[in-house]
Amino acid sequence: MAGAVLAGAVLAGAVLAGAVLAGAVLAGAVLAGAVLAGAVLAGAVLAGAVLARAVLARAVLAGAVLAGAVLAGAVLAGAVLAGAVLAGAVLARAVLAGAVLAGAVLAGAVLAGAVLAGAVLAGAVLAGAVLAGAVLAGAVLAGAVLARAVLAGAVLAGAVLAGAVLAGAVLAGAVLAGAVLAGVWVFIG
Repeated sequence: MAGAVLAGAVLAGAVLAGAVLAGAVLAGAVLAGAVLAGAVLAGAVLAGAVLARAVLARAVLAGAVLAGAVLAGAVLAGAVLAGAVLAGAVLARAVLAGAVLAGAVLAGAVLAGAVLAGAVLAGAVLAGAVLAGAVLAGAVLAGAVLARAVLAGAVLAGAVLAGAVLAGAVLAGAVLAGAVLAGVWVFIG
């Protein structure tokens, strides 16, 4: 099904574990509660798709476009989202533990209460993202752009933030014990 055009399709609860949907167009599709564990969606277009509570553990979404998608409560543990575009996406309470989001664009995304423990977000753009109460323990955020991000109450214990940009970020109540902050840019004004 690589390259398939399923824009607007209703596939709620579908079992597509291990499916190969690389380059598929699923913009606006409804995949709430769908099982896509281990699926290959590299380069797929899922802009505006509804993937709430979907299971995408170990899925490959490198370079996928998920701008404005709803992934609230979704399970993306161990997923590969390197270079993916998730600008404005809703990932509240999503599980992204161990996920690879290096170079991903999450500007304006909502990740409140999300679990990103051990995730790799090196070079990711999280400008204006809401990560209030998120768990980023042991995450790698080296060189990430977190300007104006809301990290109030977030757990960043043991996280690597070397070279990250935190200009205008809100860190009230955040836990930074053991975090690596070498070369972090924080502007207070």
